[in-house]
Amino acid sequence: MLSFPLTIPITLSLFLLGATLIAVELNRPGLIVAGAVGLLMTLLSLASIVSMPQGRVVLDWYLIAFGLMLQDFRRSRLLWALSAAFCWAIGFWRLTGHPLYSLAGIALATGTAILARIARRARLNKGLD
Repeated sequence: MLSFPLTIPITLSLFLLGATLIAVELNRPGLIVAGAVGLLMTLLSLASIVSMPQGRVVLDWYLIAFGLMLQDFRRSRLLWALSAAFCWAIGFWRLTGHPLYSLAGIALATGTAILARIARRARLNKGLD
């Protein structure tokens, strides 16, 4: 674990870029480098978040949001997507202390919800679900 936290903008940038690379890997399987680098960036940012004073609370909000997103992937409902967006927004706000950064959480949740619906529609069209 890091002995010192990264700055908040760097941590937030690492987390968002890592999540984006993981989404690219999930959307286009086989791009191993994108998924590996995205996972590494996300884990590094989470390690930095945990070492911050408010890190445990932020991590709890992120875990709740992630669980809601998984539920949205399984059963595509607007309620799950909105709940995940709310939890991401609260987590980003708690991390930065500024409500404007909540928009990054809402953008992350919106992007993943759209990608989940596209992937689900593709699976239905192929007859996989």
